[in-house]
Amino acid sequence: MPRQGAYLFMAATIWLVGCSDDGGAQPDAGRDAAPIDRGLSEGPIADGLLPGDGAAPDGSTSCPRPLGPADRERFVVIAHPFGASSGAKSPRFEVLSLSAAGKLATTGVTFDLAAAASDGQIAFTPDGKVGLVALEDGSVGVFSLDAKGEATVIHKGLKTAAYASRIVMAPDGQAAYILSSQWRNVGGGVYRVKINCDGTLTDDGLVAASKLPYAMVFSGNDALVVARDILGSKAGDDVHLLATATPWTLVAGADAFGDDDAIVSFAALTADGKYLLIADNNGFSATAGDRIAVVEVGAKSLTPALVLAPIEDPSSIVTSPHDNAALVLGPIPNAITVLDYTPGGSPIFKVRGPLATSSKPQLPVDAVMVGRGSLAGRVLITENTAIRQAQFEASGQVAEIELFDLGSGSESIPGAIGIQP
Repeated sequence: MPRQGAYLFMAATIWLVGCSDDGGAQPDAGRDAAPIDRGLSEGPIADGLLPGDGAAPDGSTSCPRPLGPADRERFVVIAHPFGASSGAKSPRFEVLSLSAAGKLATTGVTFDLAAAASDGQIAFTPDGKVGLVALEDGSVGVFSLDAKGEATVIHKGLKTAAYASRIVMAPDGQAAYILSSQWRNVGGGVYRVKINCDGTLTDDGLVAASKLPYAMVFSGNDALVVARDILGSKAGDDVHLLATATPWTLVAGADAFGDDDAIVSFAALTADGKYLLIADNNGFSATAGDRIAVVEVGAKSLTPALVLAPIEDPSSIVTSPHDNAALVLGPIPNAITVLDYTPGGSPIFKVRGPLATSSKPQLPVDAVMVGRGSLAGRVLITENTAIRQAQFEASGQVAEIELFDLGSGSESIPGAIGIQP
């Protein structure tokens, strides 16, 4: 993320100012996952996963990964990118549980990957058994969760052809796509990794060369990629619609912002698939930044709709499954902003105002949402040593549920977050 270092520095500073110094690290009383950092042809023996060469029981290479029950206990995984000592980085991840009633709880399960994951989303296969995360050294961490939330490390930090900035799960969970947010001449583009039946990855290489691919979301089987260019895109276009049949082909493009100054932090699609929201938090431009572009998505077209500005330092966007609202996180102003969404309205989106909270948000950076079941619209937001829960209501209201304390000390600051589908 463009301001990642600033967010983390502020998070550490907030803790140091707001908490007493206990003089040392807390002992790890959790159940640590056994690291199994194997090669591409090997895999772990874990609940629900297969050992060996990654093949399915019938010898095929397809691994069905159906969604679990819509109402069930889900597991939430968060990175803790700081150590106890000042400035130290940590590779530690923690597993929390979210009950069917929506209560967060600790499980005592922790595990280490190869490097820290300071922010971003952890991508899960549809069945929730395998998680992938981009690590700060550009490698990909892979782990599995069993039915009790016990974790097994599959790849502690797998180096692929890409320098991983973000990971996007394919809709069927058979593969994941790695964004390497670089210039083309140093490897920028979208890369594919196959997810074998045992959770190990096979590197399938580059699928679409690109300059600065910042964000990607799936719209059905098509991909929406926010980038300065991709494949043979037209100069000036910064959002692109691609058909993902092999090979990937460019269907349409558009200039979302009307200039080339955007540094994109995030993109989110409305639940109805009609609009893509793109956050620009360029803090270095005198004329741009602090805005959200809205692009209408057609079957074979992209059309700029409007730009919302100013919205200070938008880092993440979450859209309601009820198609009537969205949340925008702003870590520098310590703000969670509610947007109204009126399909077919004028304007389509407008700023409603700050989310009503029991305490002022502290560095809200990333968020994930439950998309199905009775908890559909439940949002988990990472803040300084806490996770704030909010709920999108069918009425269009957005309500705070709780502020879940992760503990004291810089080692409690959360980074990347993911939740089982």
